Order: sequence, then structure tokens, then C-alpha cells
Amino acid sequence: MRSHDTAGDRPMRSTRRTFLSRRKAAEARREAWFERHPKKAPPITWEQWAAANAALGIKVKRREAA
Repeated sequence: MRSHDTAGDRPMRSTRRTFLSRRKAAEARREAWFERHPKKAPPITWEQWAAANAALGIKVKRREAA
């Protein structure tokens, strides 16, 4: 860990809030990149698809694979 005896130097402290905001910013950057490069985006999962439809008011049921 860094020493904190230098004048005007703040201690390096990472709180959970800064960690979460950094993670949120990283996720936003990732989503924006995928919007610009749609062919490189990972495929959507069934749960994501169902959630998107539910947000639009469309009811979906998952069928078992044959």
C-alpha cells in the first residue's frame, strides 16, 4: 500500500460505491460498443428475449426442446 505521509496526497481508497459505478460505466461502454458493432454482439439468451417481450406486454412460454 502507498504511504500517506506526503502532503496533499489522498489515501487510495476504493469504496464499494466507486467499484459499482466503475462496473456500471464499463457495462455501458460495452453495450455502446455492441450497438456500433452488432455483428460482433453475443447472441441474446432466452431469458433476455423473454424479459424484452414481457416489457412490451407480450406473454411467452418456454417449450422443451424436442
